[in-house]
Order: sequence, then C-alpha cells, then structure tokens
Amino acid sequence: DTLEVRCKQLYPRDLLVAEVPTKKGGKRPVAFLRRSLRFDKANNCSVVVIDFVYVMRSHRGLGLGRMLLEEGMVSGKKPKPCALIVAGSENNTVAVKLYESLGFSWEDDLRVEMKAPFSAVEDLIARRAAAETSS
Repeated sequence: DTLEVRCKQLYPRDLLVAEVPTKKGGKRPVAFLRRSLRFDKANNCSVVVIDFVYVMRSHRGLGLGRMLLEEGMVSGKKPKPCALIVAGSENNTVAVKLYESLGFSWEDDLRVEMKAPFSAVEDLIARRAAAETSS
C-alpha cells in the first residue's frame, strides 16, 4: 500500500489517499482522509480538523485508517496548531477507539467532535522515532 498526499500545504484543506496496486500496473484508491485548517478565535490559534476518514470495506482492519490519521496529524507545512479535532459518533465504536488511542477525547456532552491537544502530535512523532530506532 502507498500513501499519497495530494497537497502538503494544508490550506485551506487537503486530501490524503491510500492506494493499492492494480493487476494492470496502476493504482486504485482504497482510503481517504480530508483535513482542513480552522482558526479558533477563542484560543487565538489554528486547529487542524480531520473532516472525514473513509476506508473501503474490502480494506478495513488493515491499519489504513490509523495510517491516514497518523499521517494527517503530523504531515504538511502548517502553523503549529493548538489542537486537532475529528468529527466523531459514539455509535462508531471502532473509530472512537482509534481516535482515543491517538489522544483524542470528547469535546463536550454533545459528543459531536473529539479533540486532541498538540501534545498528541508530539507524542506520535516521538513514538515513530523510537520505533525507527529500535528496528
């Protein structure tokens, strides 16, 4: 599987695409993540919003959603955000567990968005560096 970042600028939004090779030598997209940059007036800082993550049914359970989310959290030339937000639904327990494992928690009682502080990105970068060192 390969991951293609269509636009690394993250202004105002970009799309990350996971692709698999086809039998004819091409590539077929099987998972997508769209993120956007939003300004939080209350905290006077930028917030990265994960607008959606989608993985085709045939490719679920392979770690593509995690890969896209992690890449969406760390890649791109952007101002250092104060937080990351992902739209969530408590009914989608698989997604909620994934988001929680990456440092997201429910923002309010409405349970519409989950939020992670920028320290979640720093923790992810540190884990990736440690994994590269040990391998």
